Amino acid sequence: MSDPYLIPVLVYMGINIFDDIYIRVESLDGIKYSMTGKSRVDYDPLKDNIVFVKSMLESLFDSIRDGTLREVVEKIQISSLALELLRIMDEKYYKNMENIFPTITPYIKANSIESLTRPDIVRYRNNIENYEKPAGRNIALILPCSAKKPYSLSKTHQKSYRKYQNLENICTN
Repeated sequence: MSDPYLIPVLVYMGINIFDDIYIRVESLDGIKYSMTGKSRVDYDPLKDNIVFVKSMLESLFDSIRDGTLREVVEKIQISSLALELLRIMDEKYYKNMENIFPTITPYIKANSIESLTRPDIVRYRNNIENYEKPAGRNIALILPCSAKKPYSLSKTHQKSYRKYQNLENICTN
């Protein structure tokens, strides 16, 4: 039994069996689910709620197949409890999730602040922080366009340049 808005994060956690008792009870009270949240209606919304949950499950199944489950979980952020469960998974169970999280994903879409603690992004940051320049090689640093011009005044570019200077000092010593 689950609030439908928890289903994406529960699937991400490995749970794959759900019943519809919760939505049946809520439907009796005239509660209808949608991507924008719950609303009260003056009719029995059970059929609409079942269609909503089935559609959500189909999206989750497709995202599992496509390797984009994390993106879908981050996009469906209607429940604050779902967000808290995602944070707990990232913080307390990172090692477990890192072991099963795809090493290569088709793309990375950072949808929210929670994206920063995704296993693939954490793995990437760790690889960058632990990178050692091969001896005798030059480094090309390519930075994205900045909203602030000139680039030298961009906070992002300044921070990147400082990191590069630190990396350069480490590699030359």
